[in-house]
Amino acid sequence: MTELAPGSVVDPEALGGWLAAGGTDAYERLRELLESVRKALTRGHGRLVLVAADAGDIEDIVRWIAVISFSLPWAAAARLSFSTYSADPAASHQMIVGTTPDVWIPSDIDASVVRLDEPPAPVRTGRFAATAVGFWRRTDLDGLDALGELGDAEPETAAALIALCRGDGTVASEEQDAIITLVENGLPDWAWRMLGRRAGLIDRPLAAAIAEHGPPEAADPCAARCAALAMRDPELPIPARVMRAPYLAALTAAAGTALGEARAPLLVVAVLRVADVYGLRLDPEAVEHAATTTIHARSSDPADATNPAGATNPTGATNPMGPIGPAGATSLGQAADLAGAIQRTPSEWRETLIAGFITGLEDTSVEVRDRLLTPEVSALIADRDWRAAPRTGALVLRREVGAGRRDRVDATIELLGFTDDREETLRSLWEKQPTAAECARLIEALGPEMDASPQLSELPARAFLTGGLKGPEVLKLAEKVRDGLSGYPADDAEATLIAARLTEAPTPVEAARAIDALTELTREGHPDLMPMTRAAAAKALAGKDPRFRTTVVKSVTEPARRWLINAWLTANRNRDQQIALLEIAIRLRMAGVIIPRLDQWARSQVINWSMFSSVEAHFKRDAELAAGLRELTGQKRRRIFGRGDG
Repeated sequence: MTELAPGSVVDPEALGGWLAAGGTDAYERLRELLESVRKALTRGHGRLVLVAADAGDIEDIVRWIAVISFSLPWAAAARLSFSTYSADPAASHQMIVGTTPDVWIPSDIDASVVRLDEPPAPVRTGRFAATAVGFWRRTDLDGLDALGELGDAEPETAAALIALCRGDGTVASEEQDAIITLVENGLPDWAWRMLGRRAGLIDRPLAAAIAEHGPPEAADPCAARCAALAMRDPELPIPARVMRAPYLAALTAAAGTALGEARAPLLVVAVLRVADVYGLRLDPEAVEHAATTTIHARSSDPADATNPAGATNPTGATNPMGPIGPAGATSLGQAADLAGAIQRTPSEWRETLIAGFITGLEDTSVEVRDRLLTPEVSALIADRDWRAAPRTGALVLRREVGAGRRDRVDATIELLGFTDDREETLRSLWEKQPTAAECARLIEALGPEMDASPQLSELPARAFLTGGLKGPEVLKLAEKVRDGLSGYPADDAEATLIAARLTEAPTPVEAARAIDALTELTREGHPDLMPMTRAAAAKALAGKDPRFRTTVVKSVTEPARRWLINAWLTANRNRDQQIALLEIAIRLRMAGVIIPRLDQWARSQVINWSMFSSVEAHFKRDAELAAGLRELTGQKRRRIFGRGDG
């Protein structure tokens, strides 16, 4: 027999009773047979030989074939060829063949041979066999009908779909991926409805397929499921499907939960992106707080930011959002990427997110703030009033100046409104020597406030050093410091102006007054500027003629005379400059002003024969100088000269 005629023997209810009467062995036998048939159908080859206990038990073979047929999707059952009896099963071409023990079956037959008079063999089965056996055990004819309605579906996939529709949370991702093909080809109405109710159990790929191909009752909850999953993983795409109000309300609630559990910046952004697509109304304070929390998570326990707890809902089978679970590792590898988070945030929420980040950065440790606030982040948050977050603002200004996006003068002016970290930031900003032009701009903008900061109060002196006490910008700066900063210590500026303008002194007396003033100004001046100022003044006077310089030396105070002479003696001089200095020494001696170090140096010079000859030739037209030279050399030198003349 190759067809099953309707009747009580093959009636599903009767078959269910027959299996139940067979007890556990009957159900185990069915598992074995279903697994064998499934493999043959899936591979497209293979056969099953059923051996009855005797010729009188052929009716059992009919029942087994009927049970198998009722267990399969209808298209698969239609491909199931069978013969209830064959005297030569080895030569039969049907997929299922029945026979009796008296028929010879070769040992190498290409088929699974099952002796129905022996206990069923243990066999490892898949979901299909387990599902079908469960339906028969419970006499669940609706379940069997559902399997049958799935057409040409692969039995394992059909069983997985049935399980998912019935709320089985064990349907694995691989099984759900296989169901996608069924979804794309269309499902019975009951399957769509049940999948919509079980959206909370469905993985993102299958949910996306249902949202695209299914009717509203399935598509809406599955689109909501995709959106809810996208709140926990910023790398997931967001479906653009327009959903009905109940699902938007559920999404809004899920967004609030996700914000409360976010422990990484990009996870907050993931929620905001979904809210932007669907127009969800979120609480701005909750968004800002969530952003702040992600920064705190980085400072208190870095592990929290790389393994945020996901929402787990044990009743997710009836919740359109479902158990979302933790975010994916890919996005969490970028947990500290504040710049990426800001850039990916919808414009409507960007300022709220940044405000939350800044609050967190302001409260965290210096180390965490320095690590998280990269130059890229700084560029995105720089343009704002930092008085409420001075520690973060100070670091942002340093980053902006370092990147060349902000002028350090402008940054300095802004920093004066801060208290925390101000001096440290100013020290960093002005590590490189200031220019006179920069200092002039600061003075114009700040005036006396320059003296409010130890770092700023040193800038003019450093600028004078940088400019070498010369040039129009240096002199302009010195005038600004001297005349424009009430209460500011202007000694360095006045000393700079004196040294720079000393060459313009019209008379020795005025030059002497300038030198005395410079001496007083530089008694306790800047440790680097003071020697440079005095050296510049000495060099300026060295360009004057010896008579002028002599008058200056005679006119200045003893402290001024001492450093001025020392500066001339230690400077590099050519022969003419040495003769000029020697002339000054002689004229001072003649005026009764003996400066021991200068006098000693002068004597050492004229001992040298060639030097003396040059000086003598230079001074011979000035009788007073010539006499002074003889006085300096003394009797010993005169004896030498006399012997030479004789």
